[in-house]
Amino acid sequence: MEADDFRSRYYDMVVASCEWRAVGVEDPTTLADQVFAVARARGYTDLRSLYQTIVDVVDHAYRQADSHETILDKLRGSVKQPINKEATLARTAHRALTSQRGSDERLLQMAWWDELSLEEISQVLGRDEIWVREHLSTALEHYTATLARLLSKLPMHVRDSRSDPTPKQAAIALRRAKPGIHHRHPMAPAAPTDNSPLLSHSSAASDDEGETDDALTALAEGTTAEANVPAGAGA
Repeated sequence: MEADDFRSRYYDMVVASCEWRAVGVEDPTTLADQVFAVARARGYTDLRSLYQTIVDVVDHAYRQADSHETILDKLRGSVKQPINKEATLARTAHRALTSQRGSDERLLQMAWWDELSLEEISQVLGRDEIWVREHLSTALEHYTATLARLLSKLPMHVRDSRSDPTPKQAAIALRRAKPGIHHRHPMAPAAPTDNSPLLSHSSAASDDEGETDDALTALAEGTTAEANVPAGAGA
């Protein structure tokens, strides 16, 4: 793949990925430009090398800013956040995420914050898609159970429902809870009747979350995609 095509295909993903890793440290578009500059200089046109470059560039940004407190450190409670319904739900979603073991947390972030397809995740990790599907499905089950447990401790006026979230609802909550405003694929607007910015039990909000990988959607719904796993968006 030519360098320009490579940049065009993955630019939005890199911006979104840099943003949640370095909120408040550096502008994500600046970091994305640095990522692709390094990739071009080193002749990288594969996703695995690009992903490692994102990590390296963000790490360098933190060192330049003389800050070692990442956005996930902040969301773990080391920095005070506004106290309101939306912020409480966001912290709950993040707490559920950071409660997972490291490999599961990474898989969930790749799928619903970086919005990589199963095929793309397999490229980054050097694993086959069957392995990715099985491990991501297990990670989502664990995340859903943790989220349900944490939500059960919140007042009803905050969580809006007595029922536990389904894996699909948990995946939607996780995607909506990504720090920052940039997304690889457009986010669908919340349904007019949706009082909760993260967890909606209305079909209107759950059935249309913008463009996502069909195989990921099927995984979250506990079904099997009939078609082959598609490549990433922008092919």
